[in-house]
Amino acid sequence: MRHRKGNFKVHALLAMITFSLATLSYASDAPNSNTNILKEAPPEAIEFLKGVTEEDYYPLIKPGDWVGIGASSVYQVLIGTEEAPKLVVAYAADTEENYFFLNWDSDLDVEKAASNAFKNINSLKVEYFYPNGFENQVLTAKPDAFVSETILSENQMNRIHRELGKEEIIVSIPTRTTLSAVAFDSSDEIFAKFAGVHVDAWNEERNARISPYLFILKNGKIVNYLNLGE
Repeated sequence: MRHRKGNFKVHALLAMITFSLATLSYASDAPNSNTNILKEAPPEAIEFLKGVTEEDYYPLIKPGDWVGIGASSVYQVLIGTEEAPKLVVAYAADTEENYFFLNWDSDLDVEKAASNAFKNINSLKVEYFYPNGFENQVLTAKPDAFVSETILSENQMNRIHRELGKEEIIVSIPTRTTLSAVAFDSSDEIFAKFAGVHVDAWNEERNARISPYLFILKNGKIVNYLNLGE
């Protein structure tokens, strides 16, 4: 695994961070729910789904132990293997309260829906700001239902590269609706603070967790990751 430059050692930081991994998986999720149950769709959801087309889906990153994997949901492995996935990309349509996942039992064209999902994430409008206390070395996205999934879009991530003026960045998506990035060569102090915020967000049980990983991106693409869960 590649280390950051400077005297501060990544593995020293990782050794100080201890927390347990948790499951967040369900067939229809509330964006800030930690329920791990397959739910029967309520009547209003059924009506909503009748109007969903192949144009309405977005990618949605889920943990490898998401129950949708065993419930006919359409997904692809992002990290890990088919036998032991660590992170997967599912496809979901969003309401104000729930995500509804694309599954193989759908009458829709699954390949078309998945293809359109990535087009939708490429064109998603994202607002960024520089949070206080990071000396303009950290860029954070304003919360949005699918903003975390913009990490899958080279176009979206290249915008962050340009904003920070860096070819290599570290991206945090610990929970649903969040995304922050820091320069790979940021100071040790800034990186430690950035990692601390990431861990704090992951540890907030009320939030819908995605991943304890910090992702290393170069030229808009994920090239490696730091697993803060091990």
